[in-house]
Amino acid sequence: MYDRAGVDTGRVVNWSIYFPGVSGGCTSVSNVIAVDVIQPISFTTFSPLNGSVGSLVTINGTNMNTVSSVLFNGVNASFSLTNSTEIIATVPAGATSGVITLVGPCNSMNSSSSFTVNTGSSNLNLYVAIEGFYNGGGNMVGVASPSVSDTVIVQFRNTTSPYSIAYSTTVPLNLNGQVSIIIPPPYSGNSYFIVVKHRHSIETWSKFPVMMSPVVNYSFKN
Repeated sequence: MYDRAGVDTGRVVNWSIYFPGVSGGCTSVSNVIAVDVIQPISFTTFSPLNGSVGSLVTINGTNMNTVSSVLFNGVNASFSLTNSTEIIATVPAGATSGVITLVGPCNSMNSSSSFTVNTGSSNLNLYVAIEGFYNGGGNMVGVASPSVSDTVIVQFRNTTSPYSIAYSTTVPLNLNGQVSIIIPPPYSGNSYFIVVKHRHSIETWSKFPVMMSPVVNYSFKN
């Protein structure tokens, strides 16, 4: 029994083998043999479209739970599974601009466009949970889309009164509460209060100023 690509259609769920009897035309039926059908992965989108080493990239597609490797232009990256349609990958050291590749048990898929690896900028990885959207298990509901909880405004505030806004950007908030921001070069190496604003939540500030080093990980969870 075999499957001819492009010729045979449908799917096999289970099947039996019939053996001819010794005495003639009788047949004997075997036990049911279960067939594990592995679905191929697909690659639909990724965001953001650029980032520095250490930044988080959200990748969407189907059958993400079967992905075994993620590569940025051929360089292996660490990743975590959000659900069967989303994984979060970290841009690895040594990565250069190029396609993102997903490797599954029966196929590999490349992104339709290139991911650009930035140099000379910093990356800020935030964890933010919106209380009204949190549904337990470290995840939130998808309000903006099935793969995006909502958008938040992230600001860098100066460390002396009147704590004016140095930088502000609106970014998507992933279902697992992660936000990845590319910090433009003028702000890298400086310290700022990190402020997060959401349309249904109280404005929240970091307890202390945060130094914008090449890779910054900050959680509002604690």
